[in-house]
Amino acid sequence: MLGAATTTAAATAWAWADAARAYGLNKAPATTSGGGVGLFSFGRPKRTYEESQELMRRAAEVRERKELEVEDDAPLTTLKSGLQYREYVVGTEGDEIVAGSRVEAMYKVFRLSSGAYFKYSSGGSPVLLWGRGYGFEGRDDIGDTYDFVLGAKDSLPRAAAPCVVGMRKGGVRRILIPPNLGWVSNDVGPKADSYGASRRLENYRDGPLLLELEIVRVRNGPARDDDDDDKVDANLEPEGDNSYRLPAPPTLVQK
Repeated sequence: MLGAATTTAAATAWAWADAARAYGLNKAPATTSGGGVGLFSFGRPKRTYEESQELMRRAAEVRERKELEVEDDAPLTTLKSGLQYREYVVGTEGDEIVAGSRVEAMYKVFRLSSGAYFKYSSGGSPVLLWGRGYGFEGRDDIGDTYDFVLGAKDSLPRAAAPCVVGMRKGGVRRILIPPNLGWVSNDVGPKADSYGASRRLENYRDGPLLLELEIVRVRNGPARDDDDDDKVDANLEPEGDNSYRLPAPPTLVQK
C-alpha cells in the first residue's frame, strides 16, 4: 500500500510539474525594459511620468472632440438668469409646458465626473445617480413617470423649473443644476427613492448635478379634483445672476 501511495504521489507531482511548465509557473516572471515585473505589467514597458501625461492629454482631446460632436447637435441655451440646458430632442406633440402645467416625465440625475468639468453634455462621462422610467439598477419601472405641477413648491429644483418651460411631449432636455438651486432639502423632487440613491445624493448634493427630463405627457387647463392643486408660482426664473462656473479639473502634481 505504501508503494502504491508513493507511486500515486509521484505521478501526481509529475502531472502538477508538467502543468506548471505549461503555464510557466516554474519560471521567474520576466522583467520589462522599464524595470517592472511582467506579472503585473503584462509584458508592457513601464511608462514614464511624461509618457503617462501625454497619453492622458491625447485621451482628453478625444473626449473633447466627442463632446463637441454631441454639442453641435444639442446647442447650449442660456437663460437671462444664467441657468443653462441642452435640448437633445425637440418635442412636437401637444401643449407646451407653462407655469401650472401638469407634467409626466421620465428622468435621470447625473453627477459630473472629472472629465466633465469644463462643460456638460453626453460627453465627459456624467455618472448616473438615480432615475425613473429606465430600469435603472434593475428596477421594474420602465416607462414609469415622475408627475409634477410646474411652479408648485419643491416640485423641481429651482434651477430646473424655468428650463422646462416650452417643452412638449417627446422632448428631452438636460439641465445644469448648481448646488444652491438644486436639492437643497429632502423635500425637493424628484426625490431619491432608494437607500442607495439617497446616499449618492448626499455625497454629491454640494456639487453641480444634471437633471435630464423626457416629457411623456403635458396637461394644461383647469385642474381636476384629483390633480395636485398646490399654489403655483408663475415667476419661475430666480432673480439675479445665477450662472454657474464649473470648477477646473484637478491638477496632477508630480512628487
